[in-house]
Amino acid sequence: MNPIVRVLKLLRRKIYSMRILIPGLKELHRIEAMVGPLGVWNVCSKYQLNCLRQLGLRPKHFLADIGCGPLQGGVAFINYLDESKYYGIDKNPDNLDEAYRLVRTNDLSKKHPNLILSDTFGYKELNKEVFDFFWVSQ
Repeated sequence: MNPIVRVLKLLRRKIYSMRILIPGLKELHRIEAMVGPLGVWNVCSKYQLNCLRQLGLRPKHFLADIGCGPLQGGVAFINYLDESKYYGIDKNPDNLDEAYRLVRTNDLSKKHPNLILSDTFGYKELNKEVFDFFWVSQ
């Protein structure tokens, strides 16, 4: 890698890590640090939803988000989909704790998203469910 590019990337990381000191960005930084890369949470969220919509996702469809993490795409998916159509599956309980918190914070509880802790990618828990779309990202 070009030494100048390496220095610029390091500088960018340092600048982003300073966001934790800014009250309005501290929480976003904490969540982004769970999934990375820093500074692109909203861009990635919009990208994920737009990808699935381009592929034909509609509010009536059932979506399984494998490795949903703290809902980087999940918040947008839940917002877009009809009630109870979103299934987020993750093996990390900390990610799901954050996912539940984001559901409450974004007033999405009324959409009844299904958040599932699983070390089998949902195989044991969802083996009888039928999905229209699967999303695996990261």
